[in-house]
Amino acid sequence: MNLKSTLPFLDDDELSDLAMKIAGSPDEVYQGVTLNDLLPFVDDEDVDRMMVEGFKKGNDVSRCYPFASDEGLSALVKEALKDDAPAIDLRRMLPFLEDDDIALISQKILAKGGSFDGLNIDGLLPFLDDDAVDEIFLKKVNARDPEAKKYAPFVSDDAYHKLALEFVAGALEDVDLDSYYPFMDEEDIRLIFKTVLTSK
Repeated sequence: MNLKSTLPFLDDDELSDLAMKIAGSPDEVYQGVTLNDLLPFVDDEDVDRMMVEGFKKGNDVSRCYPFASDEGLSALVKEALKDDAPAIDLRRMLPFLEDDDIALISQKILAKGGSFDGLNIDGLLPFLDDDAVDEIFLKKVNARDPEAKKYAPFVSDDAYHKLALEFVAGALEDVDLDSYYPFMDEEDIRLIFKTVLTSK
């Protein structure tokens, strides 16, 4: 009997049972059926389960990403960010993740000093939402990190306004804001100008 040929005709429970047998197999093959064969037919809950369990065993689960649910991918991110987790190529996962999960990855990267599993913040920039980019940018500016300038094109008007207000409050007197002017609103630039003018 060729088990693969039966896949389109199996119900959810049968597919779920088969998925568990594949997930429990050391080589992820059960009677000639692999995870790749099964993915188009099983529901996302089973994909999620197989994906997370496979990852915990150290398997490459990237083939699951297009078939997994947002909740399953989020669970995988949380597992992958644990300090004792197996290695994973986070770059391959990024296009499938929600903003909250990408923010978690960015926080882990920052906590690890700028890199985690070969991924740095620069690699996340196209996927980060405005709030996360703003938060990273402002932290880097306040830490006097010269890398803050790399984020300038991605930063929101709100963050630049906060930057101007911090400068006016005297918190950033020693920060060179010149490279940020092309991205700032005229009102914020005038605010900085007036502050500099009255402080001399």
